[in-house]
Amino acid sequence: MTMNRADAPDRTSASWERPLLEILTLVLRGRSVEDTLTAIIKSVESLYPGSVCSVLVADPGSGVLRPSVAPSLPLEYLQAIATVPI
Repeated sequence: MTMNRADAPDRTSASWERPLLEILTLVLRGRSVEDTLTAIIKSVESLYPGSVCSVLVADPGSGVLRPSVAPSLPLEYLQAIATVPI
């Protein structure tokens, strides 16, 4: 399922302030891409209860999407989608 702005609950910029500062701090401290993406995903999931997020990376060699960061998705699901062609 994909959410667009019209479907999203109303969120003020103030609710994003703390998560954005935390994410920027990770970037400025040189944390890994995985740590930074995990922080982004967890922030979105906390601001939108019931949502489950992930970042997938296209693997042109195999023609599939590979899960990169998906802290809330079950391993079985991640393994299943790792073989679906794009």
